[in-house]
Amino acid sequence: GAPVHDPETGDKLGAIDVTGTYDTAHPHTLAVVQLAARLAEQQLRGEMLERDARILGLFAEHTAHHGGPAAAVSPSGRVLASTGAGSDGDAWATGRIEIPVDASEVALHDGTEAAVHPLGEGTLVLPTRPARSRPRTTPSRLELLGKDRATLTTPTATHRLTARHSEIVALLSLNPEGLDARTLSRLLYGEAGHEVAVRAELHRLRDFLGPGLATRPYRLIDIDADLEALQRRLANGRSSAAPEDDPGPLLPGSTVPAIVVARERLAAAMRESAGRPHLP
Repeated sequence: GAPVHDPETGDKLGAIDVTGTYDTAHPHTLAVVQLAARLAEQQLRGEMLERDARILGLFAEHTAHHGGPAAAVSPSGRVLASTGAGSDGDAWATGRIEIPVDASEVALHDGTEAAVHPLGEGTLVLPTRPARSRPRTTPSRLELLGKDRATLTTPTATHRLTARHSEIVALLSLNPEGLDARTLSRLLYGEAGHEVAVRAELHRLRDFLGPGLATRPYRLIDIDADLEALQRRLANGRSSAAPEDDPGPLLPGSTVPAIVVARERLAAAMRESAGRPHLP
């Protein structure tokens, strides 16, 4: 037997094996098997180079029309060519970019955030902004309680989000550690398989949240949410018992199961808190 390796990654793909009885063995059999393995690897290498050439051709068309820093990446993550060097001159230094399946964004090894787009059989990577140099601003305010649609107040404007965007930010607020697109799909639609729709909604939501929406996983940062503030008060055993101070239920019009469960849990915690002596 002789192993066959991937010419791009060096991973073992399989083996050429010839098995028989001792009396049929021949001294030249091993050499034949090894030659067959090398021929298979040469064939794979030829196919890889042809694919790389097709990707590079598309990349050349992109750079001719658009310019700017970009990289062409093979299916395995190998950087085939690049223009510019990202945010601080080091984005492509490793020669590889790990891109998760169905990802629309990726963080490069130097912290640069980049968008990814199909490029024939490969991927086009376009740096968008350096994550580490994101400016600090006054936190935005997110109101989710007592209304069917969330209100987002930024340092420059106030936005009333759509019902779907309200559900997404509610789920992210309920999960401060973050959620990936597959989990968001399952929570929003009751099943995985809607990741493309989820990413499209998140892309539109970024127009309002800006740097307040982080990726890998998706999560809210530098945003003060009334939901999180209420959860902290309840966790500390503090909540106003006065009816006029009740902030109201979480997105009362939403039927997303995870939001319904959270709404009922918050209501129960509020009732329990109202029955306890007030803590200053």
